[in-house]
Amino acid sequence: MEEVWDIRPEEVTNSELYEIAQKKGILEMLAAIKAGEWDDWRLIWGVLLFIQQERNYSKGWLAYKLEELKAPLEVWQQLAQYNGFKKGWAYYRWQEQNQQGITNNSKNSKQVTRKKAK
Repeated sequence: MEEVWDIRPEEVTNSELYEIAQKKGILEMLAAIKAGEWDDWRLIWGVLLFIQQERNYSKGWLAYKLEELKAPLEVWQQLAQYNGFKKGWAYYRWQEQNQQGITNNSKNSKQVTRKKAK
């Protein structure tokens, strides 16, 4: 498994991404990440981890946010290591996240096909 990313608390709290989360809220921060304004996953992981610990959220909150953001495999590996899970868990969750998008897209395309047939 990959090494745990060493992120200093001041690196997180001094980041613009953390400032967005604190001033505008987590939803604004997530929207900025989804819009492609942020692609430093090491920093994104650090900010999410810091918020989770600061606000005493469950570890499940991190998994939910990573899935929402379509995080790459290496971020899932960080979460697995943080939770003390085996390496295969990260790959499974990452694969599940990517399959969900495919499943949702295929359901949408079937619905469109049915509407055209009527």
